[in-house]
Amino acid sequence: QGFMGEGMVIAVFDSGFKDADKQSYFHHLFQNKKILDTYDFVRGEKSVFEDDEHGRMTLSCIAAYEINKLVGTAPKADFYLFRTEDASSEFPIEEYNWLKAAEVADSLGVDIVSSSLGYTDFDDNNSSYQTYQMDGKTAVSSRAAQILAQKGVVVVSSAGNEGGSSWNIISAPADAADILSIGSVNSREAISYFSSRGYTADGRVKPDVLAMGSSTAVGDNYNKVTFANGTSFSCPTAAGVIAGFWQANPQLSSKQVLNYIRRSGKQYDTPDAQYGYGVLSFSKAHYLAQKETTSYGIMTNKDSTQILCYPNPYPKNNKDTLPTIAWGASYQGKTIEISIFDSSAKLVFEEKLANIEKESIINIFATLPKGEYLISIKPNYSQQKSWRWIID
Repeated sequence: QGFMGEGMVIAVFDSGFKDADKQSYFHHLFQNKKILDTYDFVRGEKSVFEDDEHGRMTLSCIAAYEINKLVGTAPKADFYLFRTEDASSEFPIEEYNWLKAAEVADSLGVDIVSSSLGYTDFDDNNSSYQTYQMDGKTAVSSRAAQILAQKGVVVVSSAGNEGGSSWNIISAPADAADILSIGSVNSREAISYFSSRGYTADGRVKPDVLAMGSSTAVGDNYNKVTFANGTSFSCPTAAGVIAGFWQANPQLSSKQVLNYIRRSGKQYDTPDAQYGYGVLSFSKAHYLAQKETTSYGIMTNKDSTQILCYPNPYPKNNKDTLPTIAWGASYQGKTIEISIFDSSAKLVFEEKLANIEKESIINIFATLPKGEYLISIKPNYSQQKSWRWIID
């Protein structure tokens, strides 16, 4: 539908982006200054282009853009590239690197974090986690991911590649409650054997949704394309889809994005430990968001009789903010007579609105003096008789 991530800011946490600056499928990123910044939290330096290639491969799932070769799911987004992982070892310090990168991402106003990393066992067994600790509240990276999500960032994490192993379930930080943990399917939408299963230790649905992680096309070295397996690749593929979805629906909060992405899953009503809510769908998420929310992100389907005046109070001096009524489903498509009275009960506005949609802009508020106003609606499908609107 033409949404390619424009205006969205994505931070990719990984183990290095070796030679990403030399690949033709990333040429547009550097030519158009779409790489906003980089940092290596392992070495404490700026450059991230000489270490491990895993990050280059995951980045290509989102950001590659070379027609007839490889096109990612959000190639026109802006990116921060953060190396948090040392691929040569596995120690708890890497979770703290993840935490530091999360703090920086929050301070930079990042919209989405894509993290194809997971933590279960460490080289020092005394530091390793147990499966009962995958409760979203124990692992350092999971706690950091939850805080980042609460700050308004959509965190997208690989579910893990432990499916069928003695561990089997998701790894940290995929167990965090308010993030999207991405499992893997093949091209036939069958679960990949390696994709980590749910649930969390405290019984929550994970993975959240799934994307293609078996034989996923990824960027190789020397400007080539190869195919790779892992939730490392279903995660960024999904992250780019989510970026395009949020671009298409900028009225949504981060929590609403999570809700719609989960509801887009093909088995949202019957989730299970293998597929979670199912394979995500941009089309379904977009349809639901357009149907159920106004341009301000107000839900219009929770109560079919609701009427919301927004913003309330209305900031009179802000010319970019439009006074809007959001209509419940019972009102939509109808002809409505609206009357506005000031605090002395004087009628200051009256109009018939034909075939109303989800919302109506009431321009008269831009000309009225500050004060409190009452709105009366006919016919009134709600039990409430009038609605109060304040001009501040």
